Amino acid sequence: LGGRDDGDCAIVTGAWGRGVAGIGLDPPALRWRREVRREPRGVVVLPGGQRVYVSHLMGAALTRIDEPATTTPSVTEVSFPAAPLRSPSHRTGFASLGYSLALSPDGSRLFAPRRALGADGKRAWNGQPTVDVLLTKDDSLLVDPPKKRFIQWTPDFQSSFDSFGMIAPKDL
Repeated sequence: LGGRDDGDCAIVTGAWGRGVAGIGLDPPALRWRREVRREPRGVVVLPGGQRVYVSHLMGAALTRIDEPATTTPSVTEVSFPAAPLRSPSHRTGFASLGYSLALSPDGSRLFAPRRALGADGKRAWNGQPTVDVLLTKDDSLLVDPPKKRFIQWTPDFQSSFDSFGMIAPKDL
């Protein structure tokens, strides 16, 4: 990160210490440290260096840091539900394994590969792999969760439906 006359700044996460720090490189010195949510991991810096996003190994939310090259950056938690199209509304927001983040070349989209816990899918007991997308202009989701949920009527679903002794509808 640039932005100061005395050199650049590196952003460092400390997973066990629940911290994110800005380290000046010239001269080497701690500029700031903030406690954040549990297990901070991946870091991306938007073009221009005025905003940083941090992923977490546990939970779906991101940490946003504005003005990271200064000594007093602002730190905000950004709600970022996992797999909104595949998760029932009462289960959105659960995620794990957010090791890394990536940005589109212009910085307008942030990509978060992770596990969506509670997402629907075949053999979904341990979550579904997903790459969620955040629009960095206003920290909104690329896709909104659907207003209604529909169950896919597949042969696998029909056999499990029948195994519970339920009567399956003939036409949907």
